[in-house]
Amino acid sequence: MSKFSVRKNDGVPALFRDGIPEVPVMYWMRELNAEDLTDIYAAGIRLFTCYWTRTPMNHPFWIGENKYDFSWFDEQMELFAKHCPEGWLAPRIFVSAPEWWLKENPDECIGYAQPEGVPLNVSFASEKWKKEAGEALRQLLRHFKSMPWAERIGGIQVAAGHCGEWHVWNSYSIPGGSKAMEQRYGAPIPPPDQRGEKFWKCFFSAGAEAIDGFCNIVKEETDYLAIAFYGYFQNSDNPYLMHLAVDQLMRSPNVDMLASPHVYSRRLPGEDAYFRAFPATLAKHGKMFVDEADDRTHLGSYHDYNGKRIMGDTVEESQNMMYRELGNAMTHCVGLWYMDIDGGMFHAPVYQKIIADAYQLYKKHLRLPQKRVSEVAVVLDPAGRMSRPNYSTSNCIDEVAVQELAFSSLTRSGAPFDVYTSGDLDYETLSRYKVLVIMSGAALSAEARSGLRELKSDNRTIIWLWGAGSVLNEEFTEKGIRELTELDIRMTPEQPFPHLTEDGFCPGKIVPGFEPIETEKEFGAWRSIYFGTADVPPAKFREILRNAGVFIYSESDDVISVSKSALMLLASSAGVKNITLPETKTVWNMRKKELLGTDITRLSVSMEQGETLLLELQ
Repeated sequence: MSKFSVRKNDGVPALFRDGIPEVPVMYWMRELNAEDLTDIYAAGIRLFTCYWTRTPMNHPFWIGENKYDFSWFDEQMELFAKHCPEGWLAPRIFVSAPEWWLKENPDECIGYAQPEGVPLNVSFASEKWKKEAGEALRQLLRHFKSMPWAERIGGIQVAAGHCGEWHVWNSYSIPGGSKAMEQRYGAPIPPPDQRGEKFWKCFFSAGAEAIDGFCNIVKEETDYLAIAFYGYFQNSDNPYLMHLAVDQLMRSPNVDMLASPHVYSRRLPGEDAYFRAFPATLAKHGKMFVDEADDRTHLGSYHDYNGKRIMGDTVEESQNMMYRELGNAMTHCVGLWYMDIDGGMFHAPVYQKIIADAYQLYKKHLRLPQKRVSEVAVVLDPAGRMSRPNYSTSNCIDEVAVQELAFSSLTRSGAPFDVYTSGDLDYETLSRYKVLVIMSGAALSAEARSGLRELKSDNRTIIWLWGAGSVLNEEFTEKGIRELTELDIRMTPEQPFPHLTEDGFCPGKIVPGFEPIETEKEFGAWRSIYFGTADVPPAKFREILRNAGVFIYSESDDVISVSKSALMLLASSAGVKNITLPETKTVWNMRKKELLGTDITRLSVSMEQGETLLLELQ
C-alpha cells in the first residue's frame, strides 16, 4: 500500500511516496469523469484531486443523526480505479453542516448584521458541529479504509465555508454573533463598528481550531495526507475573508499541506500571478504549499474577476500562463494542481501536452538542488491586523494597496524574495537575509518588535511600508512608528493613498496619514528606509537591493523568480532580455529543450511580450 508524506528534500518540504520524492504536479476536476481521467492519466499525471462533496449542496454523506450514505464515494472510486489504475486521489471533503442539521441546530448557526435573505450556515465556533461533523468524517474515513481501493486515496482535503476555503459564509452580510461564538467569546458579541482585538482573535482562531481538529481526525484514522485551504493574504478589502490565525495553524502537527489560489489581479501573460500565501513560513514549519492553478485557458467560460482578466484569450496566452504556474511552483519548490474550474478547459491536445511536459520537467527538476537563493525577505503581519482600530473595510484598504502594488514591484525588482508571517520575525529565521521588507505591518506584536530589534544589525537594510508599527494598544500613534523605524515620521489626519476599485487603483485618501512620504537613515549597523506609499517603482526597489549587496539577476522590469536550479522570467515587454547569474551554470531552456550555454554567468534571450521563459540551472 502506497503511503504519501511531506518530508524534507534537500532541506525543503516536499511530497514523498513510499519514501521516494514524488512529482507535486496534480490535476483538479469538479467531479470525476471518464474522458478527463483517461486523457490526463495518459499525459502522465498520477495525482488527482476533485470535489467529492459540497455539503449541503450536493452528494451529502451525513444524511441524519448517526446516519451516513457512502454509496457516492464507492461509485466514484470504481470509476477512478478503472481509468487510473496507478493513480491516487486527494478528494475535497466538505465537513460543513448539512441542511437538516442546520434546521435542527439554529443556535449553532452564524448570525448576520443584515440577516435578510442569508441562508443558514454553521458557525466555526460551534463545538456541537465540530463533534458531530467530526464523527461523520471519522465514519467516512473508516469506510474508505475498509474498501479494496483504500490505497488509491493519498490525502484528504478538509473543506468548509465559502468554496471550501474556510472563509466565513456570506461574509459581505457582515457576520455577527452566534450563540456558539458568544459562548466562545465569553460575552455578548459587540456591534461591527466596536469589534476589537479580543473579538477578532476569538473569531479567527475558531476557524483555525476547526481545521486542526478535522485534520487530527484524518491523522487518527488513516495514514493519508491532511490538506486544507488556509493562510491567504488577501487582495480583498473584506476583513471577514481573511485567514488571520495562520501562525496558529502553522504550528499544528496535524496539517501536512496548505493550499490557496494565487492573486486574481495580476494574471495576464507577463504578470506575476504571485501566491496568496507564505511559502517560506510553511517551509520553516515543515509543511508544503500547493498553488491552486486556476487560470482559465481560452476554452474557459469565466473571463474576469472583479474586472480583472484571468483568462488566456488565445492558445498562446494560455500556454504562457500554464508554464508560468509551473515556473512559480518550481522556483519556489512547492506543488500545484492544474484546476479545470470551468470544466473542459483542457480538452485540447495542446493543453494536455503542456500538462505532460510540466510533469516531466518537474520530475527532472527534483533531481537537482531544491533550495531557495533569496537574499530578501518580505514579512506580512496577519495577526497584527486584529489589533487595528476599527478593523473594517474602510480601515484595511491600505493593506490591499500595499499588497497589490508593492508585491507587483518586488516581483519586477530583479531579485527573488521569500515571504514570511510576522510569527517568524526573529533573528534565527531571518538573519541570513540582507534586506527585510515589512509589509502591512501597521500593528506588530511585542514579539515581532523584539525580533526586529535584533535584526537591526549585520549591515541589514529594513524597508518599512505605510504605517509600519504605528498601532499600539489598538490605537494609531506617532510613537509606535517612530520607535520601530527610528525615523522622524509624523502622523497627520489623512494623506493621499490609492484605493482599489473595479476600474483599478484610483486616487483616494487614508486616515490617518504619515509624512514624509519617503525618508531614510543610515545607522552604524543597519539602514532604515520608509515609504509612506504603496506604489514604489521596481527600479527604486532594485536600487535599494543593489546598494544592500543583493544580487540582481535582471536590470529590466520583467518578473523574475529564481531558485538554486531554476529561473523563470516573464516578459512584460518584447525585446532582448539580459540575465546575469551569481555563479557559472549550464543553462537549458526547458520549454524548447535547448542548451543555452555551459559554464556561463550571462545570457541574452529574445522574448515576445507575455512570454514565459523557464531555465534549468545546473
